[in-house]
Amino acid sequence: MAGHACQSFCVRDPMAALLRLAGKFAILSRPILITGEPGTGKTFLARWIHEMSGRPGGFISLHCRELALDTGMAELFGHTAGAFTGATRDRKGLLETHNRGTVSLEEIGIATAAVQEKLLKPLEDRNLRRMGEDRPRLLDVRIIATTNEDLGAALAKGTLRADLLDRFGPFRLAVPPLRERREEILPLARYFIARAAAECGRPVPRLMPDAIRALRDAPWPGNVRQLDQDCAYAVVMEDEGRPITAGSLPPLGDGAPPSRPRLTLETVREMVAGAGGNVARAARENGWSERQLRRVLGAATNG
Repeated sequence: MAGHACQSFCVRDPMAALLRLAGKFAILSRPILITGEPGTGKTFLARWIHEMSGRPGGFISLHCRELALDTGMAELFGHTAGAFTGATRDRKGLLETHNRGTVSLEEIGIATAAVQEKLLKPLEDRNLRRMGEDRPRLLDVRIIATTNEDLGAALAKGTLRADLLDRFGPFRLAVPPLRERREEILPLARYFIARAAAECGRPVPRLMPDAIRALRDAPWPGNVRQLDQDCAYAVVMEDEGRPITAGSLPPLGDGAPPSRPRLTLETVREMVAGAGGNVARAARENGWSERQLRRVLGAATNG
């Protein structure tokens, strides 16, 4: 998602306060730590901060699992010839090639002790030493780290260095899970549906009332990433031109299919309005019989 897309739907609490704070942090070049559950959009927020900063260099995201080997360390920090087996020439790392830009390190909580130690100087004073080199190099690179780890538990276990965590100071952002941002679910779903439809070369399908309720009520353990995937699934599973109903969606987080709402006058009127006033079509698209819908409408009229 691009930054302008975020601004179009991430405008309400609790994300509004988070984005305001992130915008303030973007002005400086200090390291930033972003925490949150898997799938909440931590890397997206890191990219958004880079875009808001106006830094002229590029943005790159690298998972710390890739840094466990010498080749991964060399990719980030660079190396001199002979620093390790296979290092036949000097090479810049990603921190150098993204000078005046931003490097996002995903899941800093699983970084090896060696990586954490080597990150201390770039985080503290932007000094970098390539692997096998004694001379420090001064860089202007913004480092943003993300993690879904419990920081207190990681410190207690010794898997996360306290001095590494101290390098971020108060510049920390906690992304709330989607279940705490329910006002964003529908705008995000419509965005993801439109994107998936464009990817398939199809017109954007309508969301039926029962699908809207299912999306709003789902627990979303996979957060925004799950919402994106489930919306794309719904788009490809329906024939072109057919609206998305609750039945179009995969099980939404708890392994149980979405349940149909109780037929009230309000829900029936929503269904009929969504079908352009056609009761038979509303019944077909929402999995009810036309007789059931007309019974509810008739009872209201007779009453």
